[in-house]
Amino acid sequence: MTSFATIFRRRRFLGMTVPEVTVAAAVASILALGLVTGAIFLQRAFQASIKYSRSQAMQIRLLDYIALDLRRATTASVSGATLTITLPDYYDAAGKPVDPTLSKGRVYYKSPTAAVTVRYFQQGGQVIRQEGTTQSVIADGVQDFQLTFVNQGQVVEVSVSFMPTFEQSGTGVRTGTTVYTRTLLRNLLQSS
Repeated sequence: MTSFATIFRRRRFLGMTVPEVTVAAAVASILALGLVTGAIFLQRAFQASIKYSRSQAMQIRLLDYIALDLRRATTASVSGATLTITLPDYYDAAGKPVDPTLSKGRVYYKSPTAAVTVRYFQQGGQVIRQEGTTQSVIADGVQDFQLTFVNQGQVVEVSVSFMPTFEQSGTGVRTGTTVYTRTLLRNLLQSS
């Protein structure tokens, strides 16, 4: 007869039994699956937060450009999703600033009829500012942006919204990302 101590010593040298290996493998597989799933989720969440932050930065840059031009505008018109404004020509042919002149109680640069036309519109995944025939990309990679321009006479309202990465549809989600600006056309009274 073998004693318990002898059986225990033999078992120690023999290793693990098949059921023990199966249970250990199952536990290790579940832990590995949890780690991989967690890593994938964290990576997706990180990429979505980067895109969200980038879209917000594009919104602010776009609204800053538009508001700057609207504050200087003498006229503004909206046609669909295109904003067209007229600015005084502040620079001469050499690109140097022009000193303003006072005529009939109004400030003019160059002559009262000298003006520059600027258009803002979305084309593909870009928002473009076109001054004369020169186009500049203000925001890039903004396929999901919605631009809205509303001309209210003396005030122009601009809104920009985008769809967050993890959302497929729904206007409630889009309105949560909408940024507005209302800009007074200060020079509109001067042009009339």
